[in-house]
Amino acid sequence: MKQNRVHVRLPDPLAWHVEQMCGEGGLYDNASEFFRDLARQHYEKVEHEKILKLNAKLAPLLNRPLSECIEIDPKSSIEEFKQRCSAKRKSKK
Repeated sequence: MKQNRVHVRLPDPLAWHVEQMCGEGGLYDNASEFFRDLARQHYEKVEHEKILKLNAKLAPLLNRPLSECIEIDPKSSIEEFKQRCSAKRKSKK
């Protein structure tokens, strides 16, 4: 995985907090480990929020009566999709 460097300037109170979290007696060995963990936590939070939003959109559909549902054949649906894609590609040429 490609890695990039990020340089950060922090105001004194935040820099002091990072120092307290790192090294001997801290939760992290160094500031890089601390910031990687923060970035990972933030990324996971954002992804979790995306899932919650999707679930909120899907929930009403899951509670519909079976009589409102239609049965589909996956193989024919895939074939129709392929044909539409092929037609789109041909129309762009």
